[in-house]
Amino acid sequence: MSDGVAAELFAYGFTRAAFLNWTPPADGFHFEASAGEWPKNSDVIYVLADVESNRVLFVGHTGRARKRSENLASWLNGKSSDTPIRAAWLECLRCCTPHQVESWIRPAKQATRADEASRWMRILVPKLNTRQ
Repeated sequence: MSDGVAAELFAYGFTRAAFLNWTPPADGFHFEASAGEWPKNSDVIYVLADVESNRVLFVGHTGRARKRSENLASWLNGKSSDTPIRAAWLECLRCCTPHQVESWIRPAKQATRADEASRWMRILVPKLNTRQ
């Protein structure tokens, strides 16, 4: 779709759940629920999208969306071991604008959510980690 990644995710049935915010260049990461509170869905496919750059940063699945986001923010803030993957994420986010990285979710079934996440990676591959 040419309307951007947010419009594409919405058309696919995803709901904007939260915004990733931080202090540039890359400090104090935290998620802010987009509707004031987190959706009640327990099993979801989630997409982290840089809407300003029209790209998908990550596709995953979880049974606890809010807890997963808290863990991701904690990891980005360095409250767990430093790894090359974390360094790559921080470098990627330095090119993004705070509040323009969004978490989008879509309900999933626990038994099939891993397969569904793989399917969504294939569908979203044209926007996955590409700069436009």
